[in-house]
Amino acid sequence: MPFQIHEIPWSLLLFARLEHPVIREQVLDMLEVANRGRVSRKALEERFLANLEMVKNWTPVSFETRRSHTSGHDKNSREVISLGYVDPRTGRKYSSKERHITEAHEKGHVIRWDYQNGRDRLGPELSTVFRYNLAPSFYPAFDFSGAVRACDRNYLRDPAELAERMSQLKNYFGFCGAETFSPEHLRYAGEHYLEDTGYDNGMSPFFRIITPERESAFIELINSAGI
Repeated sequence: MPFQIHEIPWSLLLFARLEHPVIREQVLDMLEVANRGRVSRKALEERFLANLEMVKNWTPVSFETRRSHTSGHDKNSREVISLGYVDPRTGRKYSSKERHITEAHEKGHVIRWDYQNGRDRLGPELSTVFRYNLAPSFYPAFDFSGAVRACDRNYLRDPAELAERMSQLKNYFGFCGAETFSPEHLRYAGEHYLEDTGYDNGMSPFFRIITPERESAFIELINSAGI
């Protein structure tokens, strides 16, 4: 049976979920793990609430050709939405729909600011390896060999990027609280998401790394990781 897909700006759905007490506690649980207990839960909650209020009230924009992104780190982290970016593959600017998908994605990075904690450490041969504090929580849900290109595998190993693409799936279905994301949602999205949105910001390799063998772990993760 087809699901109802909502066209409401996705940031509004993101805000509604983050205001739900169940999702809020899940985010704080993940941030505690990401910080390995070095930051008190009270401090994390104060930061979470401040960031949520900030991203709800205004959105920094840029007219430069650089694509939308999240700048800075820690307390200086902010989403920057580009109105001048031109897609090199198509030669056109993003549509308003593509921008509101991107806006919610980047605002999610600000809210879940330390999901990428522990990145970019040098290995014994002075090569960059990716050791994320949330890797044990996220990696069982994905088979990274499914990403054809090495650049996709490295990019998607970042729990912060995985989290925001999971958030895109919840936005796609109009989740505004602690609704349960089911295997049926996942299969429907795998078949229809790209066609319905017309926007592939790394979602193709993302779907490929959710293999049948990892599906149950993925479902458990998306319903527990503060998404």
